[in-house]
Amino acid sequence: MLLASCTPTSAPAPEAPLPPTQSFVAIYHYDGRALAARYTPLPPGEPARELIGLLLQGPAETGLRSAIPAGTESPSQAEAGVGLVLEMSDGFWSGGAAAIRRRAGQVVFTMANLEEGKQVTLLKGLVPGEVRDNNGDVLRQPLRRDDFRDLRPWIQVIQPVAGAIVGATVPVRVLSRGGTDLVVSVIDSSRATLLTRSIPPDGASIGPIPPDASDELTINISSRIAGGAREVEVPVRFGP
Repeated sequence: MLLASCTPTSAPAPEAPLPPTQSFVAIYHYDGRALAARYTPLPPGEPARELIGLLLQGPAETGLRSAIPAGTESPSQAEAGVGLVLEMSDGFWSGGAAAIRRRAGQVVFTMANLEEGKQVTLLKGLVPGEVRDNNGDVLRQPLRRDDFRDLRPWIQVIQPVAGAIVGATVPVRVLSRGGTDLVVSVIDSSRATLLTRSIPPDGASIGPIPPDASDELTINISSRIAGGAREVEVPVRFGP
């Protein structure tokens, strides 16, 4: 075996990898007459059970409210059926058709975080409960987000995805219920604003984010829609 003589050199230290991204989910409550998403980490455990548990806790933020009555019991999950099948408690089905529709909209939008939650059947006892559309007609189950278009969020974020690793520029795409320009701010872990940009309703990329920014950032997207200030904040990781 031939050994080559060489002068030892110091190899560059490998860059430390970012910690694994955390799974975030959007929990939907009401900001006025439309839904609003608030992102939170998904606790470990059975995803559907943990997700509905977060929803039933109600909003922590002043200005948001839940249509689901306080004290509503966590539903049991049925195994059979298309998509996700949830047996809702009696408290969920109390009240009039409009109240039940708003509660169902919260559940359907929130459970759509999960692939099996793209279609949701809400049971009252052993049969699908009666959920009506905004014209008063009974909806056919399983339910989908499109069944609640009149309740859709003021601002629904397409990009960035919550928990994603972003670089110096961040693509921002949203579905908005208003035609006004959007104001996008990048906020660091100390809640200091790093930059603010106005972008058109169809989205744009914003940046550059300073290279010394903290690992944990928040993308705040706001607009004035239907006479009110509406906003959503998306947590991301910065990896320049």
